[in-house]
Amino acid sequence: MKPTMILLALAACGSGGNGTADAPSCPDAGPACTSACVAVLSGNFAWSGESPGNCAQVGPGSGSAANDSVLAFSIASPWLDAPLAISIDLGAQPGPGTYSSETSTNWSALASRLAPGVGSDVQGECIYSAGAQAVPTGSFAMTLSWIEGTAAHGELRVQQYVQAQAQVDCGAGDNETIDVQF
Repeated sequence: MKPTMILLALAACGSGGNGTADAPSCPDAGPACTSACVAVLSGNFAWSGESPGNCAQVGPGSGSAANDSVLAFSIASPWLDAPLAISIDLGAQPGPGTYSSETSTNWSALASRLAPGVGSDVQGECIYSAGAQAVPTGSFAMTLSWIEGTAAHGELRVQQYVQAQAQVDCGAGDNETIDVQF
C-alpha cells in the first residue's frame, strides 16, 4: 500500500483529518452535542445565536468555595457591550440533576449595553442583572444532564431585571430571559 493511501485510510477512521482525537460522545444527545450551543434572549430585547462561545465551562470555585465546581457561560450578543457573564456554583461534587436559584447560594448573571440618547431620552447604561447578591435577585432554573471534567450539557433559563438611570430608555420590558441549550 502506498504511503498516501495509508494516510487517507487513517484520516477516514474518525479524526476528521485534523489530527485531533475524536471528541467524547455526548450521552444526552442534546442540541449541544455538536461544537455550538444555542442561546436565546427575549424580553427587553430579542436575539438568538448558536456558537461554541455560548457553551458552558466547568471550573474550580474560589474563596470559601474553592472545593466547589462553577459552571460559567460567556454569551456574546451584538446587543450587549460585552458578553453576558453567567456563573453558577454547583457545589463540591456536581452531578446530573436540577439546580435553581432556590438551591444555589452563589450565582450571578450580568450584562450591560449603552442606550443611545434619542429625543428627550439621554444616553446611558442599561444593566441586566440577576444573582444571589443582586437586587432584585432574579432567578434561574437548570437541568444538568451530563457533566465531566470541564464540559457539561443541559438547559438553563435565567430571568434578569433591567436597571436604568433616569431618562435612559433601555427598551420595552423590565426583564430579560436567557435560555441556553448547552
